[in-house]
Amino acid sequence: PAPPIMEGVKEHISVSLWAGDKPVGVITADMLLTQRKITPEQVEALRLFSSYAGVAIENARLIETLQRRTSELELATQRLDPESIARAVVRELEFVFPDTALLVMLSENDSMVISAANSLGMKCLEEARIPLGVSLLRSQVLLPSEFLRGKDFFVANDISEIKLPFFQAIAAAGFKSYAIGLMTQREEHVGAIVALRDSANGFSNYEILLLHTITDHLSVAFHNARLFERLQQTVDELRQMRAALIRQERLNALGQMASGIAHDINNALVPILTFAELLEGFNDDTLEEVTKHVKRAVDDIVTTVQRLRTFYRPRGPAEEFEPINLNQVVRQAISMTRPRWYDMAQREGVTIEVVEDFDETLISIMGNESELRQAFINLLFNAVDAIIAKGEKFGTITVRTRRLEEWAILEVADTGVGMDEETKQRCFEPFFTTKSETGSGLGLSMVYGIVQRHDGKIEVESELGKGTLFRIWFPLKKEVKPTETKPEIEIEKVPSLRILVIDDDPRVQEALRAMLEHLGHQPVIVDDGAKGIEAFKQAFENGFPFDMVITDLGMPKVSGAEVAKQVKELSLNTPVLVITGWGAEQKPVHADYALNKPVRLSALREAIAKVWKGKQ
Repeated sequence: PAPPIMEGVKEHISVSLWAGDKPVGVITADMLLTQRKITPEQVEALRLFSSYAGVAIENARLIETLQRRTSELELATQRLDPESIARAVVRELEFVFPDTALLVMLSENDSMVISAANSLGMKCLEEARIPLGVSLLRSQVLLPSEFLRGKDFFVANDISEIKLPFFQAIAAAGFKSYAIGLMTQREEHVGAIVALRDSANGFSNYEILLLHTITDHLSVAFHNARLFERLQQTVDELRQMRAALIRQERLNALGQMASGIAHDINNALVPILTFAELLEGFNDDTLEEVTKHVKRAVDDIVTTVQRLRTFYRPRGPAEEFEPINLNQVVRQAISMTRPRWYDMAQREGVTIEVVEDFDETLISIMGNESELRQAFINLLFNAVDAIIAKGEKFGTITVRTRRLEEWAILEVADTGVGMDEETKQRCFEPFFTTKSETGSGLGLSMVYGIVQRHDGKIEVESELGKGTLFRIWFPLKKEVKPTETKPEIEIEKVPSLRILVIDDDPRVQEALRAMLEHLGHQPVIVDDGAKGIEAFKQAFENGFPFDMVITDLGMPKVSGAEVAKQVKELSLNTPVLVITGWGAEQKPVHADYALNKPVRLSALREAIAKVWKGKQ
């Protein structure tokens, strides 16, 4: 009898509710104002009811917990990152499978990578000396002989009997029972869930069925996450390709603009340089001093234009490449820049170390040695400036060469100030600089032009405050046997020649007229390519042909290349000399010689003598 809990209670009985060895509640009965007593039969019935009630209550609680965990698990599997899903799955399964080591593995090719584990799982891995994230062969984990018979779930009641490295390791860590569910979607293995317990026969049939069901559900989630991951990777690649194409188109447009600017500047410089040189013939001290300053200014402008030309200048048809030892040229560039990165840097309080990591088995590339050396020097100077700008006392420049399939790769990495995204996107543009008054903005654009001319490609990786890496790819090509060069022709006196001059710029026309007349020749000026061809044809048919043709290369409608071709078809022995602001290497195949603008009097005299002597 219990103490009265209510006035008038005559008799009280209490029965505990148990589910196995777990108390889940209490049933009480009270006899009130009555003379009746609880009979032994009633007590026995109450006890029998309580045994069923305890199990029912516990089952209801388990179902409620399972439903809540299932709902949370569904929310977790709606994520699109496989690693994140794996961690969420382990966290939620802990409540359904207590006292169990849990591992989630993700499939990669023929391996399984352990991606997530609960605390017991981590303890198992530590004692088995298996690090999280390790890649295991599928044959060591999944028992393929079982799966080949159409199973995607396997239970081992005593894993010590399985003679595979993974199982032996976890058995040594004190675990005996093993259950694995293979997540498969459309015949693709996406991963597995592993459960371990330290006792033999540790999993009931209900738990095995539950784990199997969860595995089937999660296979869809992991498969979708993998598909999204691949889609995201494809989108990222497309985004990078789009950015690269936009950058390439921008650089091409800038190259065309730079080409036009260089052409116009060179045309404008022709009369300035021509008349400055002609004025040197007068014995006047004042004129001599003035012309000296004019020529020096022209030389400075020509140098700037030549540097600009390296950004856009394509490889000319007559420009031949030679076998180049890439390691040797890079070493030369490092040696030549030593005063800048070692001596001068130390004077500024900065110690810079250059680390060389060269692939000595690298075969030769085809190229222009002086151009490549100049490009590498610019990259090294750029790295030095970036390290000094960072303001730290120590910096490192790492220069590395290696081979990847049919490419030779050069990398120049520095620990300098780095670049933000906008600077990284624009660093190859001509005249773009972050060095204010100290930079011309032509260094990296020149490097870009040289790489393009060598059929290569250049990449840049940079992070603000952490440094920059430039990676250049050069194609490995078979050596081309160079053509035999003709011996140098001695310059001799040339008779007075009747020369057809074709150029669409009046300034260049007058300059060429003045220089040719100064040299004793008889120029005939025509301002159009078509008119020039017609003038040459009429003179040839009338029996009074021109001795030579000098034509501009870049002209509207009919170019200098077409003029040279037409002249040679009419008279193969008539010398054709081309002048161009795009570089002498752009000489057309039908021309005999090419001169750079602005044309110097001495260079014109030498060119006329060479082509005239070659005609004889």
